[in-house]
Amino acid sequence: MTLTERRDPNIDTALEALTDNRLTIEDKAGAYALLHQVQLRINRALRKVRDDIIIYMKSNELKSLGPLSIKSTPIDVAWPVNIEANWQDATVQDALRDLILPIAPEFIRKIPAHLELDTAALGAAVHMGDPVALEVHRQVKAHGWRTEAGRRLSLEVKEAK
Repeated sequence: MTLTERRDPNIDTALEALTDNRLTIEDKAGAYALLHQVQLRINRALRKVRDDIIIYMKSNELKSLGPLSIKSTPIDVAWPVNIEANWQDATVQDALRDLILPIAPEFIRKIPAHLELDTAALGAAVHMGDPVALEVHRQVKAHGWRTEAGRRLSLEVKEAK
């Protein structure tokens, strides 16, 4: 039996208790409390090795390590393109109108006096891998219209099938 195939019958019993409609809420509360304590202990143990795994993967330029991959998320994202100072800036407004609007109007909000990027729509499309959104995002970053203070690395785990 491999490490990932081992199961704790006590944990399985507590998990089953949470969804067993025959049990009282007091019994479910006990199972919940037990599982919560197990979860806290597991999370503490995972945190201790997470950074070591990330450093190892980055230093060895690994995209994945078994079911693990590194996820990079931005910190303190800002969209200077949408600040009030750019509402009347012809350079920014012309660029939005001439560069972005013709290829991706769904990512532009038309405010009566100016244009703005619809950051929520753009972000959702980038997350879905939309090629137009990815190009718009690249252009926005190249123009300095989207900034971030840095990147936070974490581990992403592929779910076992």
